[in-house]
Amino acid sequence: MLDWFHDCYFAAVAGDSPTFEAWPPATEGGGGYIHQQILACWGMPLGEMWDLERLSVRCRELGRWVVFVTSAPGNVV
Repeated sequence: MLDWFHDCYFAAVAGDSPTFEAWPPATEGGGGYIHQQILACWGMPLGEMWDLERLSVRCRELGRWVVFVTSAPGNVV
């Protein structure tokens, strides 16, 4: 998966679940944690708990599939 993200030049990734990757992560073959590579090594933003269903419905309504996304880190105390 990491090779695919890298080779397709993704600027950011997002998912609709509490964790972007399966937990516990599969480590067979040296894969390790996707978070470590994406966040720490590449500096790529990673979003979790996104409402992708609603986004896809809105894109279909507008007939647009390219969007500008901005977000801020959660206020975790």
